[in-house]
Formats: sequence, structure tokens, C-alpha cells
Amino acid sequence: MIDYSFLRLKDNFADAKDIGDNSLYHTHDLYDYTFIQLSPFKSYLQITNVKGGVSFDSYYKVEVIDCAETVLKDITDRVFINEITGVDGNTQLKFEIINISEDFYRQTVFLRFSSTISDAVYYTAPINITDYQSYNTTYFKYKCYDDRYGIPYTNAQCYQSITLKLRRGAPIDETEIQGYTQITGKQISARAIEQQSNNWIIDNINRFGYVRANKMLRNDIVYVNDVRITNKAVIEGNEYEGSTNWFSTSFVVSSNEDEISTYEFQIFEGLQLISKSPIGKNVLSGFTTDITGTFNYPIELNTGTLTVYDSSDNSVLATYTESDITITGNTFTIDNTGVITSNGSYYIMFSSDLFSYIGICFEGINNAIDWTFTVQDGDYLATDYNSNDYLTN
Repeated sequence: MIDYSFLRLKDNFADAKDIGDNSLYHTHDLYDYTFIQLSPFKSYLQITNVKGGVSFDSYYKVEVIDCAETVLKDITDRVFINEITGVDGNTQLKFEIINISEDFYRQTVFLRFSSTISDAVYYTAPINITDYQSYNTTYFKYKCYDDRYGIPYTNAQCYQSITLKLRRGAPIDETEIQGYTQITGKQISARAIEQQSNNWIIDNINRFGYVRANKMLRNDIVYVNDVRITNKAVIEGNEYEGSTNWFSTSFVVSSNEDEISTYEFQIFEGLQLISKSPIGKNVLSGFTTDITGTFNYPIELNTGTLTVYDSSDNSVLATYTESDITITGNTFTIDNTGVITSNGSYYIMFSSDLFSYIGICFEGINNAIDWTFTVQDGDYLATDYNSNDYLTN
């Protein structure tokens, strides 16, 4: 079964480089691998259909490599993998790439997936990772309701996504106006059935991209730059340009501008604040002097502020900047000595983008509800205790 994934995986580097350009009927002297162009600052998800299956059991490494298999960047912490059962019963992967954060410009690169506990290794087809001329690229998000083209959508339960090097052309008005002719010969027009479409222009596309782009456009749900298309488009083939491996073409799609769907993480959990202190009820005599927060991933410190408020009048008790914050792995700490000196209710807010992971910023806390605590006297006094209340034998 053919693997129609844009980020198709092969367990041999020579096979990964072969994208089906060689032909008895055409000689290629010039090659172009720029049709699949990932942005370094977007997120993508692809589902594999590897012959015989593929599995890493959570022990994997992912690297960007060049044509000589030289490692350009380790992106393991930016690739999240779930294993699923494929259409053929073998294990397949759905993997999400988050914010590679390095631009490789026009260099042809590959992603190499390696097991860290065995010699298993897989390579994608050649791609670009760059925002160079990103205005000539288009972002697609797509899925089917059931299994299609060997992709186990039923078990995956997710959208696939990719950026391709094609651009929006001129609009096309495909409005239909029906009417009738009276017996007198006078023509009467009925209400117009309006339909606006757009032409999408592909300057360079190779056979590998052409086949997969056509399959993608036949999915049940397809979004183009976050807008849902309403027809099943077909990309027409064309003659290769001279002795190259590419040709130019175009296709037309209609869209519903009112149906928008932006990308949401599907495997990556996002950056979450999983614990914080102080919180809840606290005793003044033993009140902690530190403010701490722990996230689900190791965090990076950016610029911003964290502020402690008195709930009684919303007054500011202390404001801290990034210079006051210490980071240790997943946890940040602030010395809050001398700020809370009396009973009362308090809350903490901090700015968005103060903390991040792999370039994904935490949204911050901007309300008086999410991080609150009180300080009070202890529930028990010395006079509450009477030894006569207890049996001694």
C-alpha cells in the first residue's frame, strides 16, 4: 500500500531520498524539493502508513539532517508521538511537530526518527524548513471521517496538517443565474446562486507532492489557511518543465469564509501550571516566604511581571520582574519574605509570555480567581487542649 503522507517515513535513507522522479519516459537534470515547506514557527501533525508498521515505545530521537546525513538540529523535545493501530493492523504513528524554531532557508533537509534502545531508524522525504517567501505558501488542515488512503483516521482521531508551496491567485465568480423565457419572448431572471471561488497557483510541484496534494484535497474536511473549502478540488497534471522534475499547475476551490478552524494541539498537552504555592488556607505563624509554581515541562524565563494583591481592596503588595525569579527545571521560585505579615485574603497574577517551553508561552494568570490564598490564625489554641479529655489507660 502506498504511503500518502507528506512526511512519509522510510527505514532506508536512499529510499527516503527517492520520491519517484526517475522514469523511463523523462530525464531529470534539475531537481526541486521545495513544495513541502514547513514553517519553523508553526505546528504540524502527520499520520504514518509505514509498510510493516513502526514503533518506538516512547524511546525516540528526532533530528533535522542534510543530504549527507549530517545532524543540523536535535528537535526531540519538539516532536510528540502517539502509537496507534493502522488499517493493516500494524502499529503506526501520529506525530506532532511543535515550533522547530530554526530556519534552514533553501537547504534540503530530512527528519530522522531513531530509536534510543534499538537500531531502528526512519527518514522523511526531502523537505524545506523555512519562512523564506512564506507569502507563497499555504497551510492545510485535513481529515476524513473514516479510514482513507491507508491512513487510520478512525483510530487517530485527529487532523493532519502541512504547509505547501502554493499561492492564492485571482478570485473567480461562479455565480449561477437561472431564469426562464415568457411566452412573449421576454427573459426573466431568477435569484442568483452565488459562489465565490479562488484559483490557487503552483509554480513548482514534483510528482511526490502532486500525488499527495490531490489525495489531501479529497479528504472529507479540508481547511486552507484556516478556512474550510466546500468542494473537492482536482489538481491537473502538466508536462515537466524541460529536464526538471517539476511542473506548474493550478486548482480552484470554493470556501466558506464563515467556517474558521485554527490549529489546536492534538498530542502536545500545551504548557500547564500544575501546582502553585501558597494556595488555600495558611497559618500566619508558619507561612512560607516563597512563591513557587511548577509546570508540566521545563520552562524558560522571559520578560514580564508577577504581582501579589490584597483581596480586600485589590491593592498591590509586591511586583516582581524576571530578575527576581529563579528557574529550576519545571519550577520557578520567588522570595516573598516580609510581604505577607497579617491575616487576610490574597491573590497572584502574572503576565502572559513570562514563562515558555520550546517557544510556546504560558497564557499567564490575569484574574483574581485562579491563584488565591488566605492567611489566618491556627484552628487550635493552647486553651483548646485539656489532658483530662483523654484516657490514660
